[in-house]
Amino acid sequence: KSSLGEKIKLLQKIRAERYDLILDLRRSVWGILGGARYHNAYLSFLPGRRSHRVLRHLYALKKILPIHHTASFLSERKTPEVEDLFGFVREVQSKGQRLVLAAPGSKSDIKKWPASSYAALLDRLAMEENCKIVLIGDKNDAADAQKVAALMTSRPENVAGQT
Repeated sequence: KSSLGEKIKLLQKIRAERYDLILDLRRSVWGILGGARYHNAYLSFLPGRRSHRVLRHLYALKKILPIHHTASFLSERKTPEVEDLFGFVREVQSKGQRLVLAAPGSKSDIKKWPASSYAALLDRLAMEENCKIVLIGDKNDAADAQKVAALMTSRPENVAGQT
């Protein structure tokens, strides 16, 4: 929605950062023109236009970094956050649980599911399917995640606004 001049300024800022990688899941011009050495493919499409968005995003990522290498790619970064993440995942797996990341927030209120319905579904996953629920999102999603967590019987991990 910005003017052409604003878009050009943004592109200059992106190019000035000299990113190694740009992953553009919307396939806009930023990935191609951003000057990064690596970017996702723009002309290869996942078969079936009606594929789930998760599959399309994973497919875009696969062009840069095969999915089976993702864990080793992350583990090479020895930051405390990455170590905490892997420790958390190992703990969940050691309990025989499956990990469910749930993002109850959205930029559009039209896309938000009622907090009570979201909480009921996540409780069923936690109790009936032995899943560990983690609420995620940016700082704008933290309030929505808190509403869902407050309505849940099980105890989710709420990291919305911290990631």
